[in-house]
Amino acid sequence: MPPSLVITRYFADKQAALDELQSKFETATQELESFVEENSGEDGLVEEAKNEKGNLSKKGITDRIKISKDQEEIEALKKCLELVNEESACKSAVKVAKDELDELVFKKIPTIPEAELKKLIVQDKWFASVEAQIIEEIERMTQQLANRVKTLEERYAQTLPALGKDAEKYTGLVEC
Repeated sequence: MPPSLVITRYFADKQAALDELQSKFETATQELESFVEENSGEDGLVEEAKNEKGNLSKKGITDRIKISKDQEEIEALKKCLELVNEESACKSAVKVAKDELDELVFKKIPTIPEAELKKLIVQDKWFASVEAQIIEEIERMTQQLANRVKTLEERYAQTLPALGKDAEKYTGLVEC
């Protein structure tokens, strides 16, 4: 029994909440990456806080804040630390939500009646798979027919009277 079927049937609201948290995490990661990219380089404000691998860490940022004398650098490092903390909080929220959802699914599967399990397997899994394959085949056939129609359209783009006129014109040129 794929957990995704149980989630879809019984825990769609929890999955939606997890998806929302995942979206927030991705947004926080993008904001952090953008900020670091803007403030990195030779004269970048956060460049000195990077470790030997070129990565930023909370410890590196806080250590650099303590020793820096440049107010602009300190402000940039504080903003970077705020973004790192936000990303970390979002990441842990996603992990907690995913673990909770996994636990709910794990506990739910043994309690599902046999008739409901059969319904889940047959309708949600097999029928969905067959339907997806049918749709894929229809799309493939439609594409094939569209290509064939395009080929025929290109082949018969010139009408018979136009071809006849061209033949007469070229015949006249050849006979001269």
